[in-house]
Amino acid sequence: MSADPYATLGVSRAAGRDEIKRAYRKRAKKAHPDRAGGSHEEMARLNKAVALLEDPKKRAAYDAGEDPDRPARSIEEEALAMVVSAMEAVYAANPETKDMADQLRRTLGGAIAAHQQEMAKAKRAATKAAAVARKLRGGEMFRELLERKADEAKRAQIQLERTLKILGAAADLAKLVSWDDPEAAATIAPRVVWR
Repeated sequence: MSADPYATLGVSRAAGRDEIKRAYRKRAKKAHPDRAGGSHEEMARLNKAVALLEDPKKRAAYDAGEDPDRPARSIEEEALAMVVSAMEAVYAANPETKDMADQLRRTLGGAIAAHQQEMAKAKRAATKAAAVARKLRGGEMFRELLERKADEAKRAQIQLERTLKILGAAADLAKLVSWDDPEAAATIAPRVVWR
């Protein structure tokens, strides 16, 4: 996507669903092609922005710096790229290593453990914010803030779930690594294929 959907709708990155809908409706009234000063192009930009921000997976991908319009690499491709990157890091840190496979497994295992903790925190935050927001009566502004926090935590959870899948696949690939020559890591790099 060429334009920032947040800027297109005039909302902050922390905007909740209701705020996004209000901003879309307000701008769509002015941009509608049937109104004076409206245009098809502006309406198309607004529709594209609201579609991206209302889809939690696409929004999480956009917030992570990925292009939601570009086909994503598969979990296996991401895992292979991660293994290559981890192997290069292990080798760069200690070129004299004797057991790269063991160090690679420990590196990936540590990353998996850290991401599982982050995932649990994000899940707790989303659950807590959603529960408090449901209990509130009145206090619309506070409820909207809690809903935003719940949405942010859910987006973080989606990103962490994908990363955990990639790390798991990378750990499975690392089990296959048992080279005596650490420089062999470079031989699998060309197998990383983009769609």
